[in-house]
Amino acid sequence: MKIIFFLILALNIPVSKCSITEEYTSQNIKTVLIRNIENNLLDPIIKLNSNDKVKLSFDELGNDISNYVYRFIHCDSEWKKSDLLPTEYIEGFNENYIENFSFSFNTIIDYVHYECTFPNENINFLLSGNYMLIIQNEETEEVILKRKIIVYESIVQIKANVKRATFIQDISSKQEIDFEVFYSNIDIKNPFDEIKIVIQQNDNWKSVKQNIQPTFITSNKLEYNYDQEINFRGGNEFRDFDISSLRFFSQNIDTIYTKKIKDYENPLYLVELKQDKSKQHKQYFEKYDLNGKRLIQKDNSYSPENECEYVLVKFQISNKNLHKDEKIYIFGALSNWNTNSEFLLKYNPQTKNFETQILLKQGYYNYQYVTKKGNKISTELIEGNYYETNNEYTIYVYYKSPWERYERLVGIEKITSNSLN
Repeated sequence: MKIIFFLILALNIPVSKCSITEEYTSQNIKTVLIRNIENNLLDPIIKLNSNDKVKLSFDELGNDISNYVYRFIHCDSEWKKSDLLPTEYIEGFNENYIENFSFSFNTIIDYVHYECTFPNENINFLLSGNYMLIIQNEETEEVILKRKIIVYESIVQIKANVKRATFIQDISSKQEIDFEVFYSNIDIKNPFDEIKIVIQQNDNWKSVKQNIQPTFITSNKLEYNYDQEINFRGGNEFRDFDISSLRFFSQNIDTIYTKKIKDYENPLYLVELKQDKSKQHKQYFEKYDLNGKRLIQKDNSYSPENECEYVLVKFQISNKNLHKDEKIYIFGALSNWNTNSEFLLKYNPQTKNFETQILLKQGYYNYQYVTKKGNKISTELIEGNYYETNNEYTIYVYYKSPWERYERLVGIEKITSNSLN
């Protein structure tokens, strides 16, 4: 009887919420891609009970095969663990193996390429919301990856537009989002408590606006029309380079050569990009970009996943108008929108440039230079901020009724600022 009583108590202990906001990649894991299978540039967003699928891929340097298992954690709109049990939001097995892998072929640096698609025959999502995907080594129990996936329902309709900021001090550098949410398909009693809004710039989860309250409420519509609260710095168009081929110099490539590098058995390809300069005080110039994303590809290859080389790419930017102690980082999808030591540039007194070398897989890349003071990341000092910049915004609408234990993601809308230039 005591044992049964103990089990009943244990099953009724509420699961404490903890922040798992930060994505993670271990040092030996490279080129983590997670995207909708319909297009390599689509975010990892799928519709509940649809044919949508998300594909995860990554490389592990070396030629040893590891047994990796994956699982999902359901989260709220702030990426904190929800109170749900895995059996409530997952159909199938909570933990599964990544079974699809291939060895690199005819490359200088050996690596093993892993892939997995979700949902699959072993797992399906039962509820909408935010999901954290966790990849773990079965033998060592080391977590090697954490990535975010979005599962949504199309219940509310969202009408939105992007315009120049209203206030004079922001009008040349910021973009303002106004939108309406039509909710006739759900019964909302108190929108201030039951509805949560998150607005994301490009694919960067560190550049979001949240805790936004409606400015006007009708029987079936919520209006969000602010002059300053939903402003984003415009930034600038991303710089780019193409290393799909190592036989000729494509855009933004200064030179390509092989060099013996410490810790590597064979000489590696080293690609030096042309010297970059600050754009802060230059006039805005429109150019096509991928809003910070990347494409892994190799010329004349039928299997770029395991035929692409890993090369050292050298970034260099002039120190003109920059203090030599400035913290400058390479930024974009290639850094997973993080600022850590791997992407930090160091001042070279001989060349008077800020420089760094990053090991990257062949492909086409977008990047920017950002500065960091404390926890504040800014494009202002090097890239500048322009209201005309082409950015993509995603509006997420979460709904939690008083009797539900989790936040449903009931609507998503994507808009661009392309009309501003």
